[in-house]
Amino acid sequence: MLVPELQQIHDAFNSRARTGNLKLQITTPTELMLVPQVPDSFPISIQLVAEADIVVTLEPYHEHMSGVEQATSLAMWLLTPYYRVVAMYAAGKLIKTFLELYQDGGWNARPATFFVNPDEGLPEFDEIRIRHQAVFLDSSYLTYYPHAELDQAGCPLGTLLGETIYHQRNGEWHPVNVPDMPQ
Repeated sequence: MLVPELQQIHDAFNSRARTGNLKLQITTPTELMLVPQVPDSFPISIQLVAEADIVVTLEPYHEHMSGVEQATSLAMWLLTPYYRVVAMYAAGKLIKTFLELYQDGGWNARPATFFVNPDEGLPEFDEIRIRHQAVFLDSSYLTYYPHAELDQAGCPLGTLLGETIYHQRNGEWHPVNVPDMPQ
């Protein structure tokens, strides 16, 4: 049995779960897991940590939301290809994570969560990991961003689903788990 706030979120995702693309798992009365049932996808945790403080997590990113509507909205968007999670590492240590939102001008970063004190200087990043999934498409997406360029599938141009890892080579970032494109 879920606490009332998470029950409301559970109810909001019930119709999505009936598509077969998403499974809802109750792990504790204060935590709900949204588990996509499609390839190249990632679970989303929604946890009530205090009154009106709901944490939405798509590893390694998390964000504190103030209420059911905000948490439901963020979790819904994280299931679409229009948001993606970016994590930056230095020597294998997570330094910061942030969300990027695809808009008319391309990908735009939202404020970062730092795992080190940025005032003490940040180490040079040597790895970037991007988690990107497309469990559901939003048919009204172009209403929000009418000039956003989408591919035939309705995803942002150049979408790489799943987790893509980037390393620097010759001063530029290149995916290491995706073959280079022929020139």
